[in-house]
Amino acid sequence: MNAMNPANAPQHVRVRGDLDLGLSRVCALLCAIGHPERTGFRTGGILHIAGTNGKGGTTAFLASLLAQPQPQPQPQSQHKVVVATFTSPHLIHPADAWRINGKPVSPTDYDAARAHVLAQWQAATMSNPATGPNHAHASPTHFELDVAASLWYFATNKCDYAIYEVGVGGRDDATNVFRPSPVLPCTCSSSSIRLPPPNLLATVITRIGLDHQALLGDSIQSIAWHKAGIIAGKGKAVPCIVGPQTHPEQVVAAVDDEAKRVGCERVLLVSTPLVNPHGRLDVGVSDPPLAAPVCVASIHKLPTNVVGYQVANAATAIAVLAAINRLPPTNDMIAQALAKTVWLGRLHHLPASHTLPICRGDTPVPVLVDGAHNTDGATQLASYLQSLAPVSSTCWIVGLSSGRDPHAMLTAFGIQQHDTVVCVEFEAVEHMPWVRPVDRAQVAAAAKAIGVTQVSNDTKTVQRVWNVKREWVAGAGRVVRGSMARAVWSQPRD
Repeated sequence: MNAMNPANAPQHVRVRGDLDLGLSRVCALLCAIGHPERTGFRTGGILHIAGTNGKGGTTAFLASLLAQPQPQPQPQSQHKVVVATFTSPHLIHPADAWRINGKPVSPTDYDAARAHVLAQWQAATMSNPATGPNHAHASPTHFELDVAASLWYFATNKCDYAIYEVGVGGRDDATNVFRPSPVLPCTCSSSSIRLPPPNLLATVITRIGLDHQALLGDSIQSIAWHKAGIIAGKGKAVPCIVGPQTHPEQVVAAVDDEAKRVGCERVLLVSTPLVNPHGRLDVGVSDPPLAAPVCVASIHKLPTNVVGYQVANAATAIAVLAAINRLPPTNDMIAQALAKTVWLGRLHHLPASHTLPICRGDTPVPVLVDGAHNTDGATQLASYLQSLAPVSSTCWIVGLSSGRDPHAMLTAFGIQQHDTVVCVEFEAVEHMPWVRPVDRAQVAAAAKAIGVTQVSNDTKTVQRVWNVKREWVAGAGRVVRGSMARAVWSQPRD
């Protein structure tokens, strides 16, 4: 890879660890490295995804569908499509957020790319004391640096497609750099301004619910306004696809308002997907003002990994690629791509043979891990669990992020009085110091308040939880990151 050695990175430049929304700093980084978001991805394009829940799953399905091999008249001329994805937060290491064809980049490449971009930015701003690298407000945040460095890395490695998941909100999120340049705070020279606009293919809005209210507002309307800020105004050339919603009226109203404001003339709504008893999925899409949805694809037998809320994510991904004419040509190919999709920590069943340091006992216990971290996600998880064969009891391992109401979350999970609840705290998240755990004692108190009698917040309990005689173990919330994630999904790296 063409990157400087991270050991040579500018040592005195402080990368900020806070959460500070805005586009000026990330645009300065992109200016310094020649705007890879505009020069790269010309052989494929860019997809930009916002939403409260479902962004990661939709991204994973999109990547699999785009990378699905398709028949060619001459096999030797087959071009292997290269798909890059940028998601957040990371699972184990920050490099996990950058993937090429499903494989995370190495920590070495991750560090080197960030160091390269930081050095270029420092050189470009050194002569301006008002906005230079030592100016507190000019220094980029870790997330802003990740966005710019990942774009440079993906473009340098000649990725065909880039799929970018919004960090927080959308309108002022550092990923929102793919719209036409006049709306961005770009300070480049006139030669840079003459670069082509980003090759943005579509914007996507997944399910919207209440989350990050301190930053985005306390209502669905306010949050939807922030999410809709990624919509690009290029007539019918860049459609906005809206996935199935819990609050469709408020979300669609906010999307329509933004689309009219910026000049997006094609907003497509994905119908709530239904899977018939034989496993058939018909993906319906409506194009207002037309009322009746049109079926854009039919999967005759949905793969077994596409369950629960992931059905809506898969349907959204199919609808997106149908809208931009990038869908695999046969329904069998679509099903094959869906079957190969893996998104760790979301409705993830661990095999009975999985060996964990905490997995002991005479009888294998079914284990489900899900990263539901807000009430809407918790409700979706509960709905999926209710669709399974009934069990007499479940052992829950729960860790929550600060700002969540433990009582509301446990209620949304559908935890029963005869279940067991083990309350844990996740460790510090690298580069994200604002993400902190709820005190496990508060989670335990909430569990007891809803009538659960078998509750533990002893840190050692999680090490022996698998000895509890329960029919199910469910890990939920932020507990799926950090130490538990390392135990479950440790992956070899280059």
